[in-house]
Amino acid sequence: MQQASRPISFRPYALRRAHLRVLVSAMDSVQDYVSDPEVLAAAARFYDRDFATGELLQRYLTSNDGHSQFYPWLLWDAALDRGRLGPRLLSAETRAGGCEAEIAKALLNTRADVYQITRCDDDLATLERVADGALIEVEEPVLATVSAPGELLVARILDLGDQHVLDAVHCCLPPQGRRALVRAARKVRRIPIEEQLPKLIAAAGRAMRRLRMEQPSLVAPDGGAVVQTTLVFTTRDAAAINRRLEEASDRGLLRERRRDFVVAASGADLVGVSLRLSGDRLHATTSCEGRLDRLRERLEAWLPGLTYIATVYRDLDALLATDEWHSEEARELRRLGEQWLEEYLSAFNDRPQRTLGGVTPREAVRTARGRTKVRALLRSVQRFSDAVGTDCNGVVDSLWAELDR
Repeated sequence: MQQASRPISFRPYALRRAHLRVLVSAMDSVQDYVSDPEVLAAAARFYDRDFATGELLQRYLTSNDGHSQFYPWLLWDAALDRGRLGPRLLSAETRAGGCEAEIAKALLNTRADVYQITRCDDDLATLERVADGALIEVEEPVLATVSAPGELLVARILDLGDQHVLDAVHCCLPPQGRRALVRAARKVRRIPIEEQLPKLIAAAGRAMRRLRMEQPSLVAPDGGAVVQTTLVFTTRDAAAINRRLEEASDRGLLRERRRDFVVAASGADLVGVSLRLSGDRLHATTSCEGRLDRLRERLEAWLPGLTYIATVYRDLDALLATDEWHSEEARELRRLGEQWLEEYLSAFNDRPQRTLGGVTPREAVRTARGRTKVRALLRSVQRFSDAVGTDCNGVVDSLWAELDR
């Protein structure tokens, strides 16, 4: 007997539609109050600066992208002389009954808090409220397209008993900002609700500034830009070259695929260099321009019959600014970025780094300042890895564990 399919619940969908209708109504109505003296005074408290007119306030919100922060605070948190603005604007919705009334009442009871995304699928996300560790499930299809597990959100979540609805995201931070935001989230619970969101936004801003200061931009070990460089050779006897490569695969070369090899041991600091034989051409690729002369010299001496024909440079900084991930160019950049990372992390702990003053990470961690710089360097590797779309966290953790002994 065929088991009956599980009935589909339309309540999450109905709540999201009701939330959108109520929120649009509130946001439309609040525009009529921006010139109110009470609102201008509230804006002065929120931004710690005066606004003479509503037009100046509107202009400031537009230029600083402040609508998603200021308007929810003004509606649900700000203590005005005539009471909070939100209850006045949603009086009809709270009396209407149905989903709109549920949403309106939840909005009036909401407060900003800090959440970390622990899981994010197509429709369902699990968020941890960092102040107390509570886990909250939210059905929000949009969240999976703009966020990733680990990210921190200063946000509002509506509690409807059997369901939770994501209301607003005021700002987001990378996972490294967790410690600072946990402290802030716990601290603001002891102050009036009007002060809570401004304090959380300020804490998030300070955390981001610290992270930017601690994390240097990623550079190659020789101090150069993030560039992948390939020496291209041609040969009249590809079979002979292939035999030499295969013979060396048990003493210095690591075979990855047919006719693809990576230098695994070398006295000339060439660990991680990749060699690929394609037809009658040999491609030797490295992430360090400073290796090129040594690499060419070693290959021409070791593999007789090679004729150098070109050097190809690929600037991988474009990975960090590319939005068109569906394009062929972006996919190629991503593949090259993965190769760059593989070489960069090969023998990382024992390779001199220009950003560490020419010493190896193993030598640098002997001092407190050196340890800080190595940790920052590894964090920059993880940022580049995130942009590439690969996961190097396990390798980075292993490298640091070895250094931290």
